[in-house]
Amino acid sequence: MTPTPADARPPVQAPFNEIKEMRTDPDSGCSGEAWNRVGVICRFNLTELNSKTAVLKHVSVFEDLTGVRVCPVFSDEATAFDKLGSELAAGSPPDFWTGGDYWIPALASRGHLLEIEEYVQHRYHASVWADYYETARQDVEFGGHIYGIPFRADHRGTPFVRPSMMERAGIPVEVPSTWDELNEFTRKLTVKSGDHFIRSGINLRHEARVYMDWLLQAGNLRIDESGMPLNSSANGRVALEQHVRHGLRDGTMPPGGVGSPGAFVDPICAGTTAYQQLWASQVAFCESRSPEIFGDLLPGEPLMGPAQKGMHVYFEKYMVWRDAEIPDAAIEAITYLSSTGPALEINISSPSLPYHKFMETYEIFEREPYRQMASNMQFGQLPSPQPRGMAIRRAISNRVRQAALGTVSVRDSLDGMDSDISRIQAGL
Repeated sequence: MTPTPADARPPVQAPFNEIKEMRTDPDSGCSGEAWNRVGVICRFNLTELNSKTAVLKHVSVFEDLTGVRVCPVFSDEATAFDKLGSELAAGSPPDFWTGGDYWIPALASRGHLLEIEEYVQHRYHASVWADYYETARQDVEFGGHIYGIPFRADHRGTPFVRPSMMERAGIPVEVPSTWDELNEFTRKLTVKSGDHFIRSGINLRHEARVYMDWLLQAGNLRIDESGMPLNSSANGRVALEQHVRHGLRDGTMPPGGVGSPGAFVDPICAGTTAYQQLWASQVAFCESRSPEIFGDLLPGEPLMGPAQKGMHVYFEKYMVWRDAEIPDAAIEAITYLSSTGPALEINISSPSLPYHKFMETYEIFEREPYRQMASNMQFGQLPSPQPRGMAIRRAISNRVRQAALGTVSVRDSLDGMDSDISRIQAGL
């Protein structure tokens, strides 16, 4: 990996007007004569126009700096992994791409990713890599090798309440900090007319990542003799009971959850729930669509459970295909695109929380609630790096929802999780 990107493949000049026309249309893809002679191709899991526009701007800047042309293509996050799997099977994936928490274990375990620790440890500035949070560095490692560079961080564990609701209810304006405080808070803030919820005390999504945060706070999973995690254990029961109680026992939310009143509008930002944990993107949507309610949001630290305070954190990162034709060009591209300026603009539609120390100085983190969300990164832990993690997450989500709706017992749901996970791990 010694040639520079510019030396690796001198860029072929195409008519300027043709290139300019394509770059003003984020969805044009790698079409036309200009892009048929592209240097490297990258897939971004982005759908927002502002973020796509930022990508187009920065691949153009990167070409001016290095002479390497980058063709960006865009996918929605829900279908991106399946698309990539089909392309890898056909031997024609992009040169590099973006992906989420389980992508590196899934792809590195199958030999699809380029190991880049030589670059990170010897050619990347050591001080820059050291500035990344430890969780961010660990997230891109698998089997003792580095396979990616983070460019976005998020979590769903910051709790939010509405002070105006608490004042009207005559209770102190404080964010619940423990499970017991939360359960008492939600009972006091729930308003019903018969069986109809005027305002729920809490809103929860019935999915794996919510259950996994309860489980972390309960003390995580016990591992059996074969190395298999056991959901059907004391900690698993405590965690899932805490999840389902709000809809089934306490009556502080509908068992199926509180529906969203409109696109990208969460119930707490619509005034239909008093407590909710939000991703950074949800907070940003609330700010842009309901600024008056955004001003009435009070964030807190992650909940303290029976065992510990904490939550899971998730990172988006760039990864390079093992058989990329010009690996140096791809690595130089992900280094530039993950640097502070480009990453900040690419994440404009869905703001990133800090993943290295320098980001803590960003202006957005000088004001609430983003200041608290950034501070909460210190409580973050990574989910277990499972090569079949996405399939496992879907299976857990199905079982959590069954328990939350009361169609199966908590014990049967946890037994079902372990059975599903065993089959997935065995490749059945």
